Order: sequence, then C-alpha cells, then structure tokens
Amino acid sequence: MKSTLATIFLLTIVFPASRGLAGSGPLPDLGQSNTALGRFWVGELSRLEQFPPDYRISSDGTLNFVASRGEVRLAYHSLPNADAECVLVRITDAVLDHAPSAAPGCLEFVFPWRQGASLAPPRGEAADHLICRGVVDACRLVQIALGQGERPFNSVGLIGDGYGAGIALAVASLMPEKVSFVVAHQPVCLSADLYASSGEATWCEEDAAEARRLEPLLNAERLAPYVVAPTLVIAGEWDPIATPEKCRRLWSALGRRGTLWMLPETGHCLPGELTDWDALWQRWAFVPWAGPA
Repeated sequence: MKSTLATIFLLTIVFPASRGLAGSGPLPDLGQSNTALGRFWVGELSRLEQFPPDYRISSDGTLNFVASRGEVRLAYHSLPNADAECVLVRITDAVLDHAPSAAPGCLEFVFPWRQGASLAPPRGEAADHLICRGVVDACRLVQIALGQGERPFNSVGLIGDGYGAGIALAVASLMPEKVSFVVAHQPVCLSADLYASSGEATWCEEDAAEARRLEPLLNAERLAPYVVAPTLVIAGEWDPIATPEKCRRLWSALGRRGTLWMLPETGHCLPGELTDWDALWQRWAFVPWAGPA
C-alpha cells in the first residue's frame, strides 16, 4: 500500500536523540566482539582485500566498480561540490530503468535484486545471500566515494530506503570511522515474518525457516547497536512491511544515536513519491536543530 503526502513536514511523532556522542564509555566494537556476528562480518569484509577498488566512470555518469567477488557492479555518480561537508552514498532496492539524477556529491547504488526476483532468501550460506553481498559491495563503494572530488573526504553520509536502508545501517556498523550519519527510510531487514506481510506469493514456510536461520547474521537490527553515527529512521504510519513496530524496535536498538520520525497516513513508498523528502533529511543532517518545520 502506498500513499503520497502533499507535504511530509506534517510529522506527528518525533523522538529526538543526541546527535553527538552516544553517551559516556566506549562504544561496542563489532570487529573486537569475538561473537559469531563479529567473526562473520570481519571475514566478509576481508574479501575486499582480494580485489583493488577499481572503477570506471562513463560520460553519462554511470560508475562501474569491482565488487567483493571480482564482479562488476553499477552505480550512478555525481561529483561533490567544493564546499560539501561529506560525500553521499545512496542505496536503494528500487528497480530503475534509467539512471537517476544523482544529487551533487552523491553515488547511487541500486541494490541488485533482479527484475521480478522473489524477496525470499535463497538456500545456501549467509555469505551467498544478496543482502550480505549488497552490504560488502556498498562498503567497497564507500571506499571509492571517499576518493572522489577535488579533495579527499574523511566520511560519507549514507542514505537508504527499503532493503537499501538496512544495508546502510550494516555498512555504518562495519565502517564506523567512515560514516558521519545515516538516513534510513522505511528500513526493511531480513526477518522470518517479512514473508507474511510482503504480499509476495512466492514466499512459503520454507522461506520463513531459511530467514530464521540467516537472520542472526544478516538482520540489520542486530547490527544497530554497533552503529556509531547519528541515524534518522523514517517510518510510515500505515507501512505493512517496515511497520511502525519494527521501526521503533530498530530505533530502540540504536540507543541515543537514533532518531525516529513517523510520517502520518503513509504506507510503504519510495522517497521520490513524497514531496520535499530530500529537504526533510537534509534539514536533519545539516541543520543543528533536527526537528520538524
């Protein structure tokens, strides 16, 4: 179910959070956690060392880059402005039939679901799952993004929607020193109950069982406690997939680093379907007071 608002500054519920330090004491370090979750992701990130961060930018702004397994992935490129505070990496699971008009200083990465493919998790190891591969590929794109423009950047801002938002949160947990903020629009995380609400006829009970098996490693909610950067979670009041309950749970897992904004009378939708969506997150990210207009 989708709903387009006349303006999305009609926010009804705002849970502001500290956008500075997340409190006293050291933050949890996934790489040093010595848990199954930490060991899995440290191993996956080591795949990036096997291939140099090669890429090619075409005249039309498309960027082809070498991903974690030597495969070539596609992104869309726009050089940052000279006065930009950081470079942006936008991650989406939308199927696009044309190159998006990337904002200045933005690399857009289309999470590679195949056209018409089921969202059901494939049988196999967690490392072979599209979500895992998308996370590692996005980490590679962050490395590339930091070298763009006339001067090097120290950090990126991550913007994601749907599964792309879940991937953005995972990247932020794995590269904490490289991420300055995260915007997660209606984040979808791998979960056993997703098939029941997604409306996908191709899901079955076996898919749910497979999701339960992989969820401990691939669900972004489990990685959220390791996110250091301030994070804005945008939820829709009527969203049947990234439900308000799931978004609140994710926000809670983020602790003081998280802010939750609820869009009233809004179903599951793409950011482009909402008026002034870019102005909304930019105001939160770049204006000292992160509140509604």
